[in-house]
Order: sequence, then C-alpha cells, then structure tokens
Amino acid sequence: MIDGTWSTVGSTNLDMRSFLHNKEVNVVVMGDDFGLEMESAFHEDLLDSKEILAEQWKHRPMGQRFKEQFARLLTYWL
Repeated sequence: MIDGTWSTVGSTNLDMRSFLHNKEVNVVVMGDDFGLEMESAFHEDLLDSKEILAEQWKHRPMGQRFKEQFARLLTYWL
C-alpha cells in the first residue's frame, strides 16, 4: 500500500523461480477505503510480529545458520 490509496494484493513472490515458472497474479486497487483497510491489516500484523535486531541475527544459533546455507543450495526448487 502506498500513500493510503494505491494497494496491490496477490501471490507474486519476488524471486527468479516465480518470475520464470509460476503463474503468479496480483491486483492493483486504487482507493482510500481499501487503502485504509490494508493499512489496518498491516498494523494488526505488526502486533503479531517479533522484531529481529541486527545484533540478534548476527548471533543466531549455528544450527539455524546451517539450515539457511542448506536451503540456499535448493533455492531454485523451494
């Protein structure tokens, strides 16, 4: 949502596999009413979110780092 007026909702992922192989679709909605609904939904999502600070990320467990590196090998298929 941009400026409370321009919103986009859909399934598009910003990765090469999605762009090359998946059938993704989004809709753009112009309007203040829908923009307010989207903004409200975003703020609700923030309440259910946990902030991860850079210092915490830097000191995450070795097991998690290993899983991340392994998943990178499978990026194309994930």
